Amino acid sequence: MKNMKNIYNLYNDKNILSYFFKNKAGIYQLKNLKNGKIYVGSSAMLSRRFNEYLNISYINRNLERGNSHILKALFKYGYVSFEVTILELIEFKTNQSK
Repeated sequence: MKNMKNIYNLYNDKNILSYFFKNKAGIYQLKNLKNGKIYVGSSAMLSRRFNEYLNISYINRNLERGNSHILKALFKYGYVSFEVTILELIEFKTNQSK
């Protein structure tokens, strides 16, 4: 992953986020460019998480179930208003010997 930037626009860079972070785990930060609020999250599958954030059905379904600040903000301000920063990629080591 050398020479990769670590700041992306959630909407405009959706293909990059989906491709480069497929099957990658990590910690990320979403920053609302309209009000400066920051959300920090983690996922065992970053590309799946970003794709979920871009899926209006996912957002609506999960907002009905509970109180998610980030999903409410995505719905209110729109995808293009969020910047994604990859804070850390995490490699999981599997124990092959038993």
